[in-house]
Amino acid sequence: MTHGSARVARQQVTLREQREVLMAVAVAECCGRDPVAWLSSHVFMCPNGHAYFVGECGCPTQAGSCYECGAQVGGSGHLLGAGNSLARELVARVQAEAGVR
Repeated sequence: MTHGSARVARQQVTLREQREVLMAVAVAECCGRDPVAWLSSHVFMCPNGHAYFVGECGCPTQAGSCYECGAQVGGSGHLLGAGNSLARELVARVQAEAGVR
């Protein structure tokens, strides 16, 4: 796939690798709060099921393009765009691996 002028290599990412990336971002962004809880309000899925983050308060203030498929992600005015959703299933898997229910 070509994204912009760069060629992006595709490879499968394991659940463990997903968890490690999600937790690394959460720890860096959550400012001392519970990183697993932070994930539940800051990780979203594009209309085609690819994960992305919304920083700050977790409510989108601008739209962008999914790096995987080019679909519109984010939103505006603190409202999530059509077809985007919280990544509940992905976050639940991370919480289960972390021993949080």
